[in-house]
Amino acid sequence: MFLATTALKEFWDPADELLLLGPWCIRFDDPHWLEGLRCRKLPNVWDDRARLEEAARYCQDIQDDMLRQLADYLAEAHGERLSPRYWKILIGAWLLYYTHQLFDRFTQVRAALELQPQARSLLLEPDDFHVPRTTAEFLPFYHTDHYNLQLYSEIFRFLEKSWPSRRRTYAPAAPAGALRPRGTPALAALSRAAILRRGAALVTDELYPLGRKRLWRWTASARGRCLPLSGAPLPTAPARLNAKRLGLAGLHGQDEFRRLLIATLPRALPAVALEGFAAARRSSPARRGPVPGAVMASTGWFYDDSFKLAAAEWAERGARLWGLQHGGQYGMAKYSLAESFERSLCERYFTWGWSGLDGDKRLSDLPLPAARAAARAGRGDDIVVLTLENVKNTHHLFPHPLGWQWQEHFAWLERLLAALTPELSRVRLRFYPHDYGWGHRRSLRQRFPALRADDSGLPLAKRAAKARLLISDYPGTPFLELLALDVPSIHFWNERLWETRDSALPDLDALRRAGILHSDPESAARKALEVAADPRRWWEARPARSARARLVEHFCRRESGWLKSWRRALLDGTPPGLVP
Repeated sequence: MFLATTALKEFWDPADELLLLGPWCIRFDDPHWLEGLRCRKLPNVWDDRARLEEAARYCQDIQDDMLRQLADYLAEAHGERLSPRYWKILIGAWLLYYTHQLFDRFTQVRAALELQPQARSLLLEPDDFHVPRTTAEFLPFYHTDHYNLQLYSEIFRFLEKSWPSRRRTYAPAAPAGALRPRGTPALAALSRAAILRRGAALVTDELYPLGRKRLWRWTASARGRCLPLSGAPLPTAPARLNAKRLGLAGLHGQDEFRRLLIATLPRALPAVALEGFAAARRSSPARRGPVPGAVMASTGWFYDDSFKLAAAEWAERGARLWGLQHGGQYGMAKYSLAESFERSLCERYFTWGWSGLDGDKRLSDLPLPAARAAARAGRGDDIVVLTLENVKNTHHLFPHPLGWQWQEHFAWLERLLAALTPELSRVRLRFYPHDYGWGHRRSLRQRFPALRADDSGLPLAKRAAKARLLISDYPGTPFLELLALDVPSIHFWNERLWETRDSALPDLDALRRAGILHSDPESAARKALEVAADPRRWWEARPARSARARLVEHFCRRESGWLKSWRRALLDGTPPGLVP
């Protein structure tokens, strides 16, 4: 039996029977991909959801110990001691993602070898491993076949599998789904200069999901007390596999997986923490000048190393750290890597309305700007269906579809479309902006030739204003956005795969009673057909209005006078900054 770990067929043995470790081994856009091959799938290790939750919490629990050890090691490497919190700000998000990904692949390998003890595979030559320079470079890398092959090769060597290896050079591709800077270059440069010269009470990232216009409207209303920091990529050197980097493998691991994690650090730790650190640090505006009273980020705690480095420097000099929720499922998903990490980093954390359901005194609610759809919403001609696709290889352990389970998620969408057959000519399918190699568009076109694709580039608020009815198949940001926009919408998802925390259940149950939320696609389709003639009549009736208002108040609060609320929450009582 040959273990296929990647879709790179030069690392397969087609003469042997193949055990496909996951959907990342298949090119779904090629209908002949597995033609003529003997193969079977490794059962999904995360079908046991209790095991998944235990794994996610284990990966989270080992972070503090790893960061303490890294802080000690990097202090010696750089000749200066910085706190574990400093390194958590700069590389904590990378470490958490990487830990989840490595543990996922390690669990699969253990399951495959238990099923087929005599199995074999082909490995990637270590000289062809790719070490990202920054978190921003790591994010598109972990989507790739090369990354999967690299992780599996590390694991097999750690398990002392002396299998042959081959060469393959990594070819970087354009990032899929990367967040783009929202500030204009000129305004960003002015803001950066002001932060450097005279400081601010509050320095922020680009505060997704405000959007560019609202970001600068907020900045103007704060009269210089709040300024965004953006627009300056870090100068970073490439990784060098010298004694200093190889020494990372000498950290202490208490169990087998921790020892594996440590063994892989020399070829995994982003160069910004080691070879590129000194130059990156010199370039940061936080190394000199005033210290802000607080530093606040939304996506910046994960994706922007330039911002994170400045925040780490300012935190060492006394600035407080704040966070802002930047997507759906915060406060709603049973557990969340992103939410847990951001909250652990910050003295204050602002939610979209669910702070009172949690009990954490560090949480406060901060409403987002109201964005109402046009009055004709629900009176258009078409039914818009929103769907989600995600990367084929697991990027973190989260209560949503993982691995082969994505095919079950797609099957639910097909069941919805089949049940909507009487109205299919009016249905427009709004695909997720990125296919991630699933080939889902081709298969849907074949099964539903009358189905037309919607323009996913048009902002959701504008598209929703012109639709008769909208349907979504997952509990993410669009689910909350459509309810906040107050447009007629129906939602459904597989509750076994999209697990919810107990505090959100009463609000979701109210949506179910009102016919807004459904537990299967056929029920959602029946409701859509029932109300399609006049969705507004159903939507404006008391059950739907009351249920929608309740959930929006708790999970997606919006205000037309949001600037006043933001000034009161973020600036009143915030010190103007510290003199260096």
